[in-house]
Parts: sequence; structure tokens; C-alpha cells
Amino acid sequence: MPKNLSITPSELEASQIIVRSLGHHLRSPLVEVVNQYEQLLDELKVVIPLPTQQAMSAVQARTLKLLDSLSILSELLLFEEGVFQLTPTSLNALVVQACTQLEKEGALSLARLVIDVPSTLPQVNGGMPLYFALQTALRMFAVIFKENLFICATQKAERVELHLRNIHLRTKLPRVSPVDFLQRHGESHSISLFICKRIMKLIGTQFSLYGNDISEATLQVDMCFSLPLAIVTQ
Repeated sequence: MPKNLSITPSELEASQIIVRSLGHHLRSPLVEVVNQYEQLLDELKVVIPLPTQQAMSAVQARTLKLLDSLSILSELLLFEEGVFQLTPTSLNALVVQACTQLEKEGALSLARLVIDVPSTLPQVNGGMPLYFALQTALRMFAVIFKENLFICATQKAERVELHLRNIHLRTKLPRVSPVDFLQRHGESHSISLFICKRIMKLIGTQFSLYGNDISEATLQVDMCFSLPLAIVTQ
């Protein structure tokens, strides 16, 4: 739980204004760069060589990733300021909602995803913080692992374990730890890991990332969220 739930309404409003202003000043220049960049490409009347097109597309993609990371970091700051409430949440509904939204954004293909999260699982402490953390992790997994993606959940005592998994061929996976492997895919994924860990800590969720040998040829990369059950008052 956030440690500053006793802040006054005026302090809360001031925190929101500061955080949102910070996010605005960080994102606005990047948005302007992207818009001007697209306008420049539209107005060019010459044929751009393929290598140049690829380089320009890569720059644009990195800029958009940075914008996305800044947006999520702004939300994280709001969470840390106590601008949210933990609410009893159906994990099945939350997973479906996050996956559907990512597919609409073109960041995830439901056809390449296997979901096994029973609707009969008890509710967990979550709400918007868990939704943002799950979306962040899913987006990262979908970018790095294009296929063989699995989401599953089971109850263990007073917690529910949610797993994001990928079974990867060793011929394509360097012999490093899963954390190092994910972080080597760029700063945006390192930020994603940081955000997931930070939000999970705020809402009392245990976070782990590890790899299991399936065979000599394959490795299972597993990101696990161990979620506390919600206390539902009658």
C-alpha cells in the first residue's frame, strides 16, 4: 500500500498538477519532433534510398517507444503520490482487457497468444496499477518474443500467481540470464522492467523473472507476478 494515504486533498491535487506538468514538458517536445518528422517525409518529392528509409523508421520507432515510456513513468509517479486506490479485481477480466487494448494498438496479436486464466480465481488486489504493470510487461514480451506467448494463472494459498511465458529456441537465445537477455534489447525494455518492479512493490506484489530448461534445445522465459488476494468486505 502507498505510505502516504493520509495526504490532504489540496496536497493530492498539487501532486497531480506537478506530475502531469512534468509529463507534459517531457513528452511535448518529442511529440513535436514526431509530427514534424512525418510532415517532412510527406513533403519530400525525392525517392529515399531503402537504407535511409530503414534508418529513419528506426529513429521514429525509438522516439515513439520513449514517448510511451515517459507516459507510463508519469503514471507511476501518480501511483507513488497515492493517486489511486487498490480495488478487488478479477484477474481474468483484467488480462483480457489488457490484451484486447494492446491488440487494438497493434502491439500484440491475440492469435499468437495462449491465455489460461480461469474466471473462477478469487479476486486480487489490483485495479489500475496492476493493469498498467501488466500492459507494460505484455508489450515488452510481445516486442521481444513474436510468438509462443502464454499467460496462465493459478492460486497458491493466499496468493494468485500470474505467469507471462515464452518458450524460446536456444539457437536464437544467447546463453545469458533472462533479465540480461531482456535488458540487452534496449533501454526501453530496461525501463519497462523497472516500472513493473516498482508498481508491483507499491501494491504488495512479488515479482520474479527466471528461465527454465525445457530441453537442450529450448528455454522457458517466465515473468511471474505473485498477487495477494483481495480482502472483500461484505
